Amino acid sequence: TARYNLKGTFQAQICGGSLTTPTTVVTAAHCVVDQNSGVTSTPASLLIGLGRSSLQDSGMRVVAISAIAVHPGYSIKTGDDDVAVLTLVAPQTDIATIAPAQLTDGVTTEAAGTRVQVAGWGTTSNFGNSFPDVFRTGDLTLLPASACGQGQNTVLSGLTFLAYNAGEANPLTMLCAVGVSPTGTIIDSCRG
Repeated sequence: TARYNLKGTFQAQICGGSLTTPTTVVTAAHCVVDQNSGVTSTPASLLIGLGRSSLQDSGMRVVAISAIAVHPGYSIKTGDDDVAVLTLVAPQTDIATIAPAQLTDGVTTEAAGTRVQVAGWGTTSNFGNSFPDVFRTGDLTLLPASACGQGQNTVLSGLTFLAYNAGEANPLTMLCAVGVSPTGTIIDSCRG
């Protein structure tokens, strides 16, 4: 809240989230839990910006939060159960909410090779702070469990991706995904 009042939208944003009902936003737990102390942010310390595709959008709606619920199994050390639900002080009935994914024909979202998308305002550089001010999406492919916590490298579009080992990713509570553009550029969620 203080950073928003002092520096504005672009410098104040810390994480993305999804409006899942008129009063709830789902985000990552690491966005609302201090990674050193483990203390959860107070509702008064955060604001939600709604209805925008650009961080420079002067028409962005800012809404206060009345409650923050962090998944009880969230672990800073492992990243397991990295999810939190924020309750808004007032319903936002004129903005479309995100519906749960519908599974059809026995296909599960956890199946290796499933196409997924990552979205947000995260950095566009692995080694710098190149944060866009426009909402971006990227197409990814889910990796097999053998590459997500079991240490076996995987090949996607001719590129070898180093696997996550045990302790780095837990395939029971995490999805591992990567993407490769038609020009061979790696697509990922990166920081932010």
